[in-house]
Amino acid sequence: MQLSRQALQHHSIIPSSIWCHHNSTPISSASPVPHEPDNDSIASTAKQKNLAPIVTTVAAASTSQLAVSYFASCACLSDSRRFHSFLRTVPSDAFQAKAMARLLHLLDWTWVGVIAGDDEYGKSGSQLLLKELEGTGVCVDYVEVIPKSHSQSRIRRIIERIQSSTARVVVTFAIGPDLEVLFKEVVVQNVTNRQWIATEAWSTSTQYSDPATIPFLAGTIGFALRRADIQGLGAYLAQLSPVKQPNEPFVKDVWEEIFGCSLAQDWQPSNRPKCTGSENVEKHGRIYTDVSQLRVTYNVYKAVYAIANAIHNMMACQPGTGPFKDGECSDVTRIKPRQLLHYLNAVNFTTPVGELVYFEDNGEPSASYDIMNWHVDESGEVHFVQVGQFDAAKGPGQELNINLEKVVWGGGWAEQVKVL
Repeated sequence: MQLSRQALQHHSIIPSSIWCHHNSTPISSASPVPHEPDNDSIASTAKQKNLAPIVTTVAAASTSQLAVSYFASCACLSDSRRFHSFLRTVPSDAFQAKAMARLLHLLDWTWVGVIAGDDEYGKSGSQLLLKELEGTGVCVDYVEVIPKSHSQSRIRRIIERIQSSTARVVVTFAIGPDLEVLFKEVVVQNVTNRQWIATEAWSTSTQYSDPATIPFLAGTIGFALRRADIQGLGAYLAQLSPVKQPNEPFVKDVWEEIFGCSLAQDWQPSNRPKCTGSENVEKHGRIYTDVSQLRVTYNVYKAVYAIANAIHNMMACQPGTGPFKDGECSDVTRIKPRQLLHYLNAVNFTTPVGELVYFEDNGEPSASYDIMNWHVDESGEVHFVQVGQFDAAKGPGQELNINLEKVVWGGGWAEQVKVL
């Protein structure tokens, strides 16, 4: 459902300075206002971002008050006064919004539409984006919110609004399942001349796009969590099986999901055919063994190693020289959250791919994203091609780099999409 500028002002979310006339002249008006209420496939299913996983990777039960998240990107969690024992290895959405704004400005896309999900991810992310666009010369023609009910009439009206707009660039801040219903209507209404901008929620995943949708999304440009090769992981996953690891519940669950069969005992009821345990993982289990897009997984890897490094440094403490009262060291047999947090805040190590891992004062990592581009071949297969990177550590004006010669543009455009 389209939201009018008056309705948005009523809900106090969108800065009025970025609402523009069709000729891109900023509308001068009231006070600030906002809007209404990989393959990494196994991990990416957790992106139902209302409650993105705040996973406690600390092993000891006594540390239940301390969390290190691999995927909770809400900017609200950056408030160290409220979440003083929360750390994460995924950047805050505030940085993704900043990166999007920089990209739009760099490519001189000054007339855009915004699509948001009706959840915390969509609301917060789009607010942050609109705030970043203030004063950049980028104007917003419309903001549309995908309803959680997925009402077909409202989805249809959203696509009609996209079609009727002269804004050729469509920026999205929504999770995959919401965009899936939207893209189905894109196909129905034959929306072919749009440049789509994706967040990390779907920039490297076709999980929510059926084959009919792919041609309409060719040329999509999106931001993705940094990718890494984790040496040995693919081979390790390929050799797992319920026959070799009969007591591993994770292997059992994934096996049943991949092959649509059951490992239940004969006396346990099941509607699925029985697994043999010797199903061909390499042939049919690619979603499980594909390690070409390890992005969320890499964040899990960093979280685990951060904990490991912290505990290692804790164990290396010499009595009388510790960081606590009277030179006290931690009792590693009874780890206290406060003490482990001290060591986590001091973590500083380099991963095998050369990334420096550390936490800033508010528990945030250094923010970086790969900029991805959807290249679709003649067979309809998508190739996710990295065409640039955003690295906040490089400082203002230097953080975003993109190789325009490698970019395939969306909407059937042979060259960079122009603002009409």
